Amino acid sequence: MADVEVVTGDVSNADVLPQVDLPSLESPATEPLAEREYPPLQISIRPDSKVEPAPLYTEVDPLSALVWNKPSLDPETEIKVTEKLNSQGLNAEYIIDHDLPVDLAVDADDLPFQVSETSLHKNRLFQESARELMPLLMPREMPETDNTWLRNRLPETEDIDNEISLPELSDFESAQWGIELMGEFNWNMTDMARMTFKLRDAPLRQRVAFYNLMESYEKLPNFTWDGSMRMLKGLGTDVTTYLGAGTLAAGVMARFAAKNAGKTGLKNYLKSTMPAAVVAALEGGTYSSLDDLARQNVKVEAGAQKDINLAQTAIAATAGIVIGGFAGIVLPKGIELAGGLVTRARKGAKEFYRLLLEASSYQNNAATFRVGAGPVSREVRVSKAAKITATERAELAIISETKNLNSTAVEAEHRRIRERFPASEGWAPIELNTTKKIDRKKDGSFKLNYKEIPYGFNRPKGQKKAPPEPDAKMVAKASNAMVEEVLDLYKRSKNGDAAASAIIEQQGWYKNMRDRIKEDFGSMADIFVDVIGATSAQTNVRQNWENSIEVLSEFSKGNYDEALGRLGSWLDAGKTIGSGKAGGPGYVDEHMRIREEAKAAGMSDAEAFAEGQMHFPLITKSNGKLINANSPATMLALLDHFRTKVAKGAPKTINFGGNLAPSHYSDLATIDVWAARFLRRVSGGKRIPPPAEPGVSGEFSADTETVTGEFGFGQEAFREAANKLRNNGIDLGDDDLQAIVWFLEKELWTRKGYTTRAGEGGSLEFEAAVAGISDRAALTEARKNIDTDPTATQRADIQTRLADPGEMQAAEARITRVQELDGFIAARTPTRRRDWVKDNYKISDNDEARKIVAELRSEVTVLNRENKKREGLQPRLDRLTENKETATAAGEEFIEENAAPVRRMTAGVSLDRDGDTATDSRMLDAAKRMAAPLDNDPEVLMAKEIPAIGRYIDEESNIFDKRSFDIEYIARADHNPDDFVKQLVQEAKDANQDSVFLSEVVKPGTMADANPGLELTFDRILSAEDVKKFTLELDKQGLKYGFTFVTDFKAATRARGGAEGNEYTGLRIQYIPELAGDAGKGNAARDMVTQGIKLVKDYDFVARGDYREYDTEIWFNAKGDYDAELTGSVRNSRRAGWRR
Repeated sequence: MADVEVVTGDVSNADVLPQVDLPSLESPATEPLAEREYPPLQISIRPDSKVEPAPLYTEVDPLSALVWNKPSLDPETEIKVTEKLNSQGLNAEYIIDHDLPVDLAVDADDLPFQVSETSLHKNRLFQESARELMPLLMPREMPETDNTWLRNRLPETEDIDNEISLPELSDFESAQWGIELMGEFNWNMTDMARMTFKLRDAPLRQRVAFYNLMESYEKLPNFTWDGSMRMLKGLGTDVTTYLGAGTLAAGVMARFAAKNAGKTGLKNYLKSTMPAAVVAALEGGTYSSLDDLARQNVKVEAGAQKDINLAQTAIAATAGIVIGGFAGIVLPKGIELAGGLVTRARKGAKEFYRLLLEASSYQNNAATFRVGAGPVSREVRVSKAAKITATERAELAIISETKNLNSTAVEAEHRRIRERFPASEGWAPIELNTTKKIDRKKDGSFKLNYKEIPYGFNRPKGQKKAPPEPDAKMVAKASNAMVEEVLDLYKRSKNGDAAASAIIEQQGWYKNMRDRIKEDFGSMADIFVDVIGATSAQTNVRQNWENSIEVLSEFSKGNYDEALGRLGSWLDAGKTIGSGKAGGPGYVDEHMRIREEAKAAGMSDAEAFAEGQMHFPLITKSNGKLINANSPATMLALLDHFRTKVAKGAPKTINFGGNLAPSHYSDLATIDVWAARFLRRVSGGKRIPPPAEPGVSGEFSADTETVTGEFGFGQEAFREAANKLRNNGIDLGDDDLQAIVWFLEKELWTRKGYTTRAGEGGSLEFEAAVAGISDRAALTEARKNIDTDPTATQRADIQTRLADPGEMQAAEARITRVQELDGFIAARTPTRRRDWVKDNYKISDNDEARKIVAELRSEVTVLNRENKKREGLQPRLDRLTENKETATAAGEEFIEENAAPVRRMTAGVSLDRDGDTATDSRMLDAAKRMAAPLDNDPEVLMAKEIPAIGRYIDEESNIFDKRSFDIEYIARADHNPDDFVKQLVQEAKDANQDSVFLSEVVKPGTMADANPGLELTFDRILSAEDVKKFTLELDKQGLKYGFTFVTDFKAATRARGGAEGNEYTGLRIQYIPELAGDAGKGNAARDMVTQGIKLVKDYDFVARGDYREYDTEIWFNAKGDYDAELTGSVRNSRRAGWRR
């Protein structure tokens, strides 16, 4: 009895099926994530912000501790200045006391319009922006304050770990809170750091809101009465106030410079993470509310940002200014701070600098990368020079000599790897492998080998080996850590984290991918999954997918028939495939033995390979090369031996295939590299550099039901974690949980910049989305533009230099020196320069002066050259960034405009007529003729034309069960079926058939004239006898539509030639109104769904049923359609949408 998914959508009275996707009938329907109710979680949850600034303790009035130096003015002047400032609406007392620069020449009437607090109180967008930020930035604990207005408006919270209960504030009060917030941000460095830290992961609406507050607040004059009071309030609670230069004026100006740099960096960061249209509208004042913003930018997903961060150098420079400007700060003399406030102030300042640096490094030079679950900001990791040890130099020398490689290039490559994965940043130390073969490419590049480091998360600490059975305590620890991170992920999602929500949505990744593969590849889906698994070792996802497509293309053309026949006979005789060692007894071992013997006899590598292929052939790609080391495994997949579990066999590819295969689904977690990285991290192990990463250890035990090693431990940890999560109201299968962890760990590695973009590995769903693009060369170029970044190192170097405090200090010193020599530089003639030297150096001797002139000329030349180099860094960075952005945008634009899945076509034709059953030879000849136009079409990826059993219904609704063909093929978007149509129609005409049809599978609801249908998938092979029995059952069910039993697409089926098959894997049913009577599409669709539910429920071998729709064209002999098609004449029958 199989579980049945309830199908939604009323089709009972519709002539056209509603435009909704009818899901597969595979598993119970699940409620959408956003609509689920989760009970309170019982496991402790870590705070969202793992690091907060140190608490501040104000034990003395900070302002009373400052040394005030009020400038002196004569009384008459002070009165006039005061009146002038007051007439301009400024705080005259504050400005005079602190000697602040104000233009007194401007009359009050001539002052430009200034934003006032009153105008902000009435500004709808400012009010909404403030409310949007309250959940993020309102204090969650009641501070000790005498401010009645503030105390009355702070939220009341019983549990600060849960959501706060926001106060009910009026529009005026909300705006005032926003103004107070900006005052704290602008004049309190500690608050600036706190807000910067929180905003870095904030949702788009909150980032837009904060940017709007900054933009609006900056238009307020600072030295109005209200502005100066906000400044004093901010300074009064800022620990960095205690670290001033001794006077308020000097201290404020120093901090003002740092704060402005920090504000600029944060503002540019927020701009870079917001759609350009939103930024322009905010700055231009064209939006009136946040909701209006959302409506005007509906195409921008929450949290999305441009690929090239416009703020990359601004934030880097900010970090440099802050660190450089405050290095070695000491407390000013004469300030007495009580109760250890000095220590706390120092710690608070240090915490601010660390937080600001962390916040800026998080976004510093960030790039956007999509990992399937949404865009992730990638940190650019700044490399540090690696020291090469004497032992390493000796090993590099061995590699250079034995592998015939340039020693300088070898050392440079090793240094690059060492610098990318330094032990100081948590990476496990790596060691060179001097014995393994070096992979060299045609362009001369090569890849060094490193000793593999086991993941070891199943090995108890201090022990050299893992126990044979998973340690229960270690499994519990790993599963608890997994549960804690997943619960934290759900909490992030609940609090509005778009990235977290996107990751959670990936819990259905395996099911969605199963459905996608089944929809795209139909009855060839299972073999496609098997080949995906067989070709996956040592290949990235993109190459894995392309290899699988090519394998099935060559297979369907018959190019593997001989090799597969040889291996099949070998295995049928009880022999093994072998391991590839020349002395072994297996098939591949014999192949290698012949090759080695041929080479020993003086043959070249190519000649020796041909010799091995002659006696023990292996399958190759179309270029004649093996499929990496995966040719033997792929041959087993095509012979239907891939899913066979054997003792000591590797479990990963079989398990992964079970996660994806429509017919033999398994929900056991696949422990791949991302799951292994996660498990190693939560077990406390150091990250393994990818060049030293091994495969996940483990093999099938003797009973072939359990798995040993790291793989078995990981499966047990995922199983236990899934059970614990179900107890907390989160219902996930083991494979669902593994999918979430996969994206969760990938998000971390992407954000931290641990892997390159190409190193992320790609995704099957992306490959499926572009598999139908016909212009493969253009697609390759587009992907290259997106995935590669040839100037990344150059940009990183420039960014490092721009942000380097030492270089900044040196640049400032050079500028200062040029200013000092301004008079000398302006003196254009030798005489004037000599005189300048004599005047400024206080010397009278002309020779000595001329000597100094020569020295200064050299110095000025060097200063100008170095300054010019420095000034050219930013423009060069901008050009390189723009070039990368342009290339990436062009690549993404091509993919967006041309993305297309593969097309799937099916046909119905028979050669039987009036009791005259077609012979096997006739069937074989006809199959070959129909295959010819498909084999010769580069747009066709794979095809089958296999004798099968089908039901034909004529125009009078008479039923005929006869021999037919299971015809199905997969093609790219630009495929033109015309040549195949002519051959198909010709076969029907030659056999005197009443009709023939060709259909393309289309998404339900996308074509008004599409025919409803149903595809059943069996979880085991049915024989011809089983099929006859099942046909009788279908009659009892009242099935009144034509169908074709689907054949197993593998080597044994091909080897039968025209003989009737004995291995059936499914059933394809289609309602064709011209044949079954026009019952109405809606009724037919309802029947298909009803029949599908019943068949999945009543027959345990029916694994799933998928509702389909077909864009069908049918030709009738009696109507003259055959001749019309073959001669190119116009005919009156219904024509399909796929016709050109």
